[in-house]
Formats: sequence, structure tokens, C-alpha cells
Amino acid sequence: MRILHMADAHFGRRFASSRFGPESAKGRRKALSDALRLTVQYCNENAMDVVLCAGDLIESGEIRPSDLHALEEILSGLTSARVYCVSGNHDPLDASSPYNRIKCDRLTILPPGYSLTMLDGDTALHAYSFPEAVQRMNPLESLALDKSAPVNLLMLHCDAISPESDYLPARASFLKQFDYCALGHVHQPLLLSPGVRYSGSLIGLDRNETGPRGFVVADINGKVSDRFVPLPIPTYEALTVDVPAGLSDGAVERRVLEALGALPKDNLYSVTLTGAHTAGERPDAEAIMERLRGGGHMVYLIDRTRPAYDLAALSLEHRDDLIGQIESSIGKLEFV
Repeated sequence: MRILHMADAHFGRRFASSRFGPESAKGRRKALSDALRLTVQYCNENAMDVVLCAGDLIESGEIRPSDLHALEEILSGLTSARVYCVSGNHDPLDASSPYNRIKCDRLTILPPGYSLTMLDGDTALHAYSFPEAVQRMNPLESLALDKSAPVNLLMLHCDAISPESDYLPARASFLKQFDYCALGHVHQPLLLSPGVRYSGSLIGLDRNETGPRGFVVADINGKVSDRFVPLPIPTYEALTVDVPAGLSDGAVERRVLEALGALPKDNLYSVTLTGAHTAGERPDAEAIMERLRGGGHMVYLIDRTRPAYDLAALSLEHRDDLIGQIESSIGKLEFV
């Protein structure tokens, strides 16, 4: 059996446009649709049998009817694989759940609480869907689960990092009881231990979620082998540009352009300016950022430069006041 493990698509999310400009929100919504279409295409071209979606397929609080229709249309493009999906903290199966309005033959939303589904004669899928957004305990740990099937899979939207989490804390000792654990909630692709994985979000959802995003492919044939597959979607990236004192805004802009250099232009870059600036003359980050965007670079500038003070001039200027007294005292200290 070939399984595609994905999670945290947050389909329908309305991206804030303030950091990367008004066009970025539209671009990220398109990237999310593109990512899901590419996932379906991968399934069709690589004979995937099952898609396991480990929660937060949709963003319940923001999704619109048009988004639900788009989701139905994309998933209906699967030629053979079926999607089994649990709900998470962003798409709990409460009375107002948008899942009540989805009609797609290829999508099975597993019921609230624990469920056991036989994917074939040998493979059991143990799963848990959030009936509400907060789940402070993992009820599966206290259940006598039937693991008599030759292969037992677990699909959870959970927090296997923090034992005090409000979002279904899961202990490593529990997760290791299964042949493969398809986990969601942590947006970074993560291998916790052999066969225990977070697939990560389908795309980066904000500027702090840097690096490749995609899904995991797991082959089950007597034993489980799994690997992360990145999607060719623009990513969020972060870089630092050091700025010496005295540079004009134009020179700062050129330094940023040099740093971007050969990097893929489609990505979204958070660029932190460090170093020094002449006292009272900070770089005009907003103006520099707008010019860079006008040149086709999707950037967000963060000014972390500090004032470059002339200590000798300060000492002379403040020799008769408190600042001068402090500076003079520091100069007389002996360090042993």
C-alpha cells in the first residue's frame, strides 16, 4: 500500500497582506490551491492508494462557500486514491463545521472522537477527530485499542512536543506502538522517530514558516519506508544583511539586492538589516522595501540596526552632566 500523508493545508485561509504587500495575500491563496492540485496530481501519477490528512484541512473560521466548492473540485480530481481526514483545532467537527456542507466522493471525514477503519484486509487506521477546538488529554491512551491487524496506522492532529498542550498532547511511548504515525499540527516537517512523522503544512503559512513544505510518502510492504516530498511552491525565507554606518538608502538597497542575488525570485524574503546607522539617520526601510517590490522582489524589511555613536564627541559634549560623569566613571574602572 502506498500512502500520501499530508496535514495543515488550512484551505480557505485569508492571508494578511500587510507584511509583503496587498498582492501577497492573493498570491498565497493561489499557492495553497496550487499545492493541493499538485498533491492530487502526484497521487494520480504515482499510484497512491490512500491520502491521510492529519487535521486542519480547512480553516473553518475563514473558509467561504467558494473555497468549499474549489476544494470539492480539486479533490474530485483524484482518479483512484481516497482521502481520509481527521479534524484538528482549526477545523473541529462541531455543529457549525463547514464539513457538513462538503460533498465529495473522494473525501471521507472521520467522525468525532476515536475511529477504526480497515484500509484493506491487512491495514488498520486508528484515528481521532477533534469534536471541539481544545483537547487537553489524549483519550486514546486510556483505550484498549484493537491492534490485531498485521499493520496498524495512527492518524492524529496532536502535540507530541509539549505535554502541557491544549491540542491533544501525545507521548512518544504511545506513538511508538504503531507501524506508522501520520501526525498533524506542527507546521514544520519533522521526523520524531522511525515511522513517527509530522508532514508539516502544505505550504508556509506565515513568514516564520521558512523552508520547503509538502507531504510524506509512506510505502507499506511488510515494513514501512517513508520520505518527505517538497512541493515546487514559493517558500518563505529569512536572511540577514549587515549595514555599516553612513550608507545611503540607495547603498542599503544595493546591499539587499546583492544578498538576494541568485536566490529564487518567487520566494518571499524577510530581510533583517543589522549593523549600525549614523545617529538620527536610520535607513528608510519602508521606502527601500517599496522600491524592491517595484523591481519584482517580494521582501519584508526589518530594521535592527543600532546607532553608531562617536564616544569621544559624546564625552566632550556631556562632560558637565550626568552622561559625562557615567562615561568618565566607566573609563576609570579597573577590570581584574
